Amino acid sequence: MDSVQENGQLQQTLLLSRQQQQEQIVQRKQKQLYEEQKMAFVEQEKQLLQLKFEKNQQQLELERNNAEQAAKQIQLQSKVRDYIKDEAIKEQKNELIIKRKWNFYLTVLFFLVMGFASVTYFIQRRTKRLNDVISKQHAELEEMGIVKDTILGVVSHDMRTPVNSLLSFSELLKAGAISEGKMQLYLDQISNTLNQTSATMNNLLNWSSSQMQGFNPNIISFDMALVTEEILEHFIDRAKSKKINIKNDIEIGCLVMADKNMTELILRNLLSNAIKYSSEHENILITAEVLAEKIIVLVSDEGVGMEDEKINFFNKPNKKPLKSTVGTAREKGTGLGLLLCKTFVSLMQGTIHVSKNKNMKGLVFELGLPKPL
Repeated sequence: MDSVQENGQLQQTLLLSRQQQQEQIVQRKQKQLYEEQKMAFVEQEKQLLQLKFEKNQQQLELERNNAEQAAKQIQLQSKVRDYIKDEAIKEQKNELIIKRKWNFYLTVLFFLVMGFASVTYFIQRRTKRLNDVISKQHAELEEMGIVKDTILGVVSHDMRTPVNSLLSFSELLKAGAISEGKMQLYLDQISNTLNQTSATMNNLLNWSSSQMQGFNPNIISFDMALVTEEILEHFIDRAKSKKINIKNDIEIGCLVMADKNMTELILRNLLSNAIKYSSEHENILITAEVLAEKIIVLVSDEGVGMEDEKINFFNKPNKKPLKSTVGTAREKGTGLGLLLCKTFVSLMQGTIHVSKNKNMKGLVFELGLPKPL
């Protein structure tokens, strides 16, 4: 029993062993088949890749050929464009050279014309300036001739009269024909005549010196109020004799930049005129207005005034003397004093102007002088 069982087990073992061997054979065949199939697939893949590579190579070759053709065509087109461009540039250069030549010729011609025009203009301008200077000098000479004739008339008439009066007075004294009662009257008349003659002589000499460029203004700073007070002292007696009130309202510290001597002479002439043409119990007022750059000194009177024609004549820039009229006390004048005022004011870069007083009686002389900086 045991032997049979052992044989059966052995057979089973052998059977199992055979089955396993068959299975291994089958597996080896299957594996070999798989390997063969795999090798075939790989081979197919290689062939496919080779085909793709060859196709890509052909495509690349075709594209390279196309690119080379396109590049050659572009290069050819570029050469054609460059040739056309070079030809255009050459043509433009030639045109530019021609234009530059024409511009050069035109510029030279322009400068020649402008030079000729400039020379002609400057010659004409210089000729005009010379003509203007000559005309101005001619006018000044004519004006100076008129002034000279006027001054000669003053010297020949107004200066001769007081001298004749003195001679007549001396003859009467020698003859003893003057009583003691009339002596004082004659002395007063002669004193007034000599004062007027002295003032006329001073004005005449000062004006003559100014016309010969003998005056060079000495511009300094000084107090107008103090100068006015000093001048008024010289007119006290004359004002009292005509019973005229003179008032100086210029405040101390009113400084001006001017020639002191010229300013004094101007004020003396303005005050002398104001007294000359004022009547008894009338007033003369001296004031000052302070402006931004100058001082205006005003000499106002209540006298007989002046005609509009003479006012306009005085305010014009001329060098002719006004025709003088006798004063309220029969004082004589020459008109040279106001001309001297205008001359000295011009030398000091000042201004002078005359107008009627507000009440339409008398005059207001406005003397403008610079202020100190």
